Amino acid sequence: SLGSITRKSIRIGDSQCSLYAAWGLAARTNQTTTRHGISIQHVYRDYESYYGRANYVYTRNGQITAVQN
Repeated sequence: SLGSITRKSIRIGDSQCSLYAAWGLAARTNQTTTRHGISIQHVYRDYESYYGRANYVYTRNGQITAVQN
């Protein structure tokens, strides 16, 4: 939703387009294609922290299915 985008927050079920609007493009993506569709792991890096911690967002067929941070 527009409110989520302006707060730079994402939720399970949001679209991949909402992810890009809220967080920008990922530093790296890993894609898997199966007969069930396309799954993508989006890797976002926090370069301001000492260890460069990563956040991972998983999408399947254009919808956010999981967030790991």
